[in-house]
This record gives sequence, C-alpha cells and structure tokens, in this order.
Amino acid sequence: MKENLKNQAFTGYMIKDVEISMAEYFFNNYTLDKPIPKFYWLKINGIENMDDLYIRSEKKLFCSERLINFLTNNCVSKYLE
Repeated sequence: MKENLKNQAFTGYMIKDVEISMAEYFFNNYTLDKPIPKFYWLKINGIENMDDLYIRSEKKLFCSERLINFLTNNCVSKYLE
C-alpha cells in the first residue's frame, strides 16, 4: 500500500519509518508461517477541506472519497467494508 499511495497525488499525510517491538506474548502466540512485514507510520498532517486525509478537532479521521475509491480498488479492501 505504501508504494501505491506514494505514486498518487494524495495529500494530508507523510509516510515515515517506524520501529516496532514484540512482547513475549507475541513470540509465544504468533503461529503464522511467514515473516513479520515491515511496518510504516502513516502520519496524518492534513488540513480540513483541503487535503485527502485530515483529523478534525474531535479526533475523527476524515478521508476524501477519491482516496476511499483508490484504496477500495487498489489495496486490501476487505477491511474497508
């Protein structure tokens, strides 16, 4: 998804590296037979009614319809329903 977003002209966010850590609980319970993917921080810095992504004063995330359509058609959409 990171590369898909970077190739578009969406506004209101930055993609940053992030460091994650895993607790003992994770190591004792992770059962998938594949490596952990690299995670990124989607830092929202948009301005209301100007950008595709922004956070309003009541701490709600807003997303333009154009971005929702892009995510639905090009990224993992089962989580957006």
